[in-house]
Amino acid sequence: KSCSSKPSLQKTSSRWDKYLERIFNEADENHDGSISFEEVYGRVLLFYIELNRKAPIPPPSKQRVKQLYNSADWSHNKRLDSDEFQALASTLAARGYTRLLAYRIVTIVVAPIVANYVVNLCSSLPQFARVRVRFSEFVYKNVPNKFVPTILSMEFWKTAVTILAVMQLGNLVLYIVNRCLDMRGPVILSRRNKKKHTEKVKK
Repeated sequence: KSCSSKPSLQKTSSRWDKYLERIFNEADENHDGSISFEEVYGRVLLFYIELNRKAPIPPPSKQRVKQLYNSADWSHNKRLDSDEFQALASTLAARGYTRLLAYRIVTIVVAPIVANYVVNLCSSLPQFARVRVRFSEFVYKNVPNKFVPTILSMEFWKTAVTILAVMQLGNLVLYIVNRCLDMRGPVILSRRNKKKHTEKVKK
């Protein structure tokens, strides 16, 4: 099984390398074999536009991208060649998809569990019963009859609390993930750059 998985991993890596090569060539408008920070940052924004079609994940700040860009610039010429760009792009892609995965886990798994727990807990409290009676009176007076059963149903409240949980927990998880990635990002790039620089010097 391990042998059969190697060709698959190699194909995936090859497709990723070709994709990054195409992105690099598109960004290298003057075809000098290197790209500037502004060209890189433009590609980062385009990547996050695509990512936001899957989840509302904001892009890293320009200052943060600049820090990662400088970490990838191991030749210290304020521009990135193809190898440096691949190291940076891989790190940025990993950051983006890690945030997407964390957000998906929260929205699909964590938020519904939290919402169900909160609604069940509140429904067992005497204070909630009184609030529900008052709310029911308000609904019967102000909402068309055909919508009343839906609004007063337990499923409606679970849905409403789930939405609130997604909003609050999603933002919290993204903040935590961002902090972890911010601490690791430059270190990972620095290690890659040091190794890559050593290999090129030996050659």
